[in-house]
Amino acid sequence: MKKFILLAAFGIVGLISAKNIDEKKATKEKQETVQENRCSESEALRMQCFEYSMWIPCQDFFINDQVCWGDGTGVPTWDDAWNCMNENGEMAIFHFCGG
Repeated sequence: MKKFILLAAFGIVGLISAKNIDEKKATKEKQETVQENRCSESEALRMQCFEYSMWIPCQDFFINDQVCWGDGTGVPTWDDAWNCMNENGEMAIFHFCGG
């Protein structure tokens, strides 16, 4: 009878420990997910640059340009950078080809 009680006690302690491990794993997974989201946000905010070429049709040549967006650039998002690229292209064509 004492052996049975001892085995039952070990079984209960084992089940309680297993439950705690599952809870710890779930907490750790949540923390990792939060850290991944923070990395994604920080990557989206860091300065990024893109080099492109503009074709000047009346002269039949290309001009290389670069646009940057993100922290420290004055251009917060890719959409704003895209607008700058379009404006730069229009101004370059006007400069070389006239209006």
